Amino acid sequence: MRERVTSSEVDVEVEVSRSAVRKAERQLASSPP
Repeated sequence: MRERVTSSEVDVEVEVSRSAVRKAERQLASSPP
């Protein structure tokens, strides 16, 4: 693990995690019960 992370890298991590969450939510919403 790196001790330091640049703010730009943090922004990228946040964007990736957010998009992954949105993708999962779409799959859950579109899947039949």
